[in-house]
Amino acid sequence: MSRILPFQTVYNFRDFGQYPGYDGQLILGGRLFRSAHLHHMSGPDIARFEDLRIGVIIDMRYEAERKKQPNQLPADHKSTTLAYSPGANKDPLAIAPHEAFMAHDLKQAEDARFYMMNSYKERPLDIGFQSLARASLKHMAKTGDNILIHCAAGKDRTGTLAALILHMLGAEREVILEDYMLTMTAVDLPTLLEMASVKLSEKHGRRFNPDMLAPLFGVSEDYLQQSFITMGDIDHYIEAVLRITPKEKAAIAAYYRQD
Repeated sequence: MSRILPFQTVYNFRDFGQYPGYDGQLILGGRLFRSAHLHHMSGPDIARFEDLRIGVIIDMRYEAERKKQPNQLPADHKSTTLAYSPGANKDPLAIAPHEAFMAHDLKQAEDARFYMMNSYKERPLDIGFQSLARASLKHMAKTGDNILIHCAAGKDRTGTLAALILHMLGAEREVILEDYMLTMTAVDLPTLLEMASVKLSEKHGRRFNPDMLAPLFGVSEDYLQQSFITMGDIDHYIEAVLRITPKEKAAIAAYYRQD
């Protein structure tokens, strides 16, 4: 089975089920999906998307990102959308941090790697991330819906929440990292870097070469490990910080794991 789904107008669309969970029980395939944004979805991808019967879309982008690139869903598509909000006392329309970083602070590849390591370190502490993760897990426990998690590129914010879900369903750490690293197979990174280099250079009036962008547009196991380090005991993080009850954890397991 290929976990990478053949979408032509949505990057990085993947099924992150069918991994081994607790006691050898299989995490169900065809229930858990992850991708980049859906702004350009069109053509045969519309029918492909509908066939997945997604009941909840978890949009991890800032509101400014959502306004700039709204998801293009089928006209009659019915699903719940849960969206990121940065929390009280923060501007919901603020530019996304990664966009601000590229505009003002990115000068070399080392800058990009430092930014990525720090963003993964801070993400589990972000009130907006915690709130959306909590709402998503509680929705899963209540409904058992097929889910789609996405952000802009479907790798960082998406990857952190997908990792939490896989952990809850009993996936081992090496399996979680294997799924996370599939971005490097699912995306034609050299082509994407060349395109981004041209676009950003034109937008900001200075040279962005592909090498300096590579740490931002790719993934590395040590990025996600930074989030794990911040969380510490992940089960405690899920229960104490995200406030997911044992009953909700059991419901999620019943919905998304093979009997």
